[in-house]
Amino acid sequence: MQPEQFSETAIGIASVRAHHSLHDSPLVFDDPFAAMLLDEADRARAHRHLMALASAAGRARAETCDNAVAREGALLRANPFTGSALVAFRCADEWLREALDQGIEQCVVLGAGLDSTSLRLAEYAGPLRIFEVDHPATQRHKRRRMVERGLSPRSGTAFVEVDFHTTDLAAALRAGGFRDDRPAVFSWLNVIYYLRWNAVLRTFETIHEMAAPGSHVIFDVYETGAKRPTEERDADARMDALVRSLGEPPAEGHSAEGLRRALHTMGYAQVELVRPEEAEPWHQSARALGYGFISGSWVARARSHA
Repeated sequence: MQPEQFSETAIGIASVRAHHSLHDSPLVFDDPFAAMLLDEADRARAHRHLMALASAAGRARAETCDNAVAREGALLRANPFTGSALVAFRCADEWLREALDQGIEQCVVLGAGLDSTSLRLAEYAGPLRIFEVDHPATQRHKRRRMVERGLSPRSGTAFVEVDFHTTDLAAALRAGGFRDDRPAVFSWLNVIYYLRWNAVLRTFETIHEMAAPGSHVIFDVYETGAKRPTEERDADARMDALVRSLGEPPAEGHSAEGLRRALHTMGYAQVELVRPEEAEPWHQSARALGYGFISGSWVARARSHA
């Protein structure tokens, strides 16, 4: 990304959450703020992205729909990433709330984009400090949008500017008020597969070094490879072409098992990898709504210390 470029992929994933929250029932993941973080121009861009991600057959089916909402829903259902993303969000949210129930009082959202954690937890009853970490241009865009919509994040939320390839994450967090003598839960979704492997490992190493015992990391992994259906490889190619056209880094596709081994070597414990298509009952709910799944997707959590 260029220094002043806002993340277009953040708009795309927020539009998935927005459409699902507004138009589906029952909900796999409820995000009442996603639509409020998007304006008409954002929604138009998200629609163009969905058109680019759909196969020719998927676009043709969408064109038969008689209204814009139905067309958007058809395009989302033509994208095999959608169901995996919704279930991953639900798993991650359940794990986050479980960590808070265990007494963790710091939440770090890495690569926050248009994530709504600081809004959804604004009225959380317990003590909690939230740190949103992202690229400076993306954070400026989001904060402007929250002001425009009259949205207030949880009191005390810190917005920490980083570039995962170059910034000292630990120093930036500490400057924002992070306490490394207290446990934290780190949420890192929809980011890893846009980073080089050494940046991914360096970030996990930083978290392990700075996080107090009892801390958790929640993340997702997307791996590509030859042993996958042709339609999934075609979907990968369309995604790669789209992000390149937007000037953003193409997906790297990291090995889930390779990452598990690397985390164990660093000293992480209880690394749990879950395929969204195996996470019940949310997978069943997403399937019933007509959403597809892609086999290379995983959602995971790990304790930062053995």
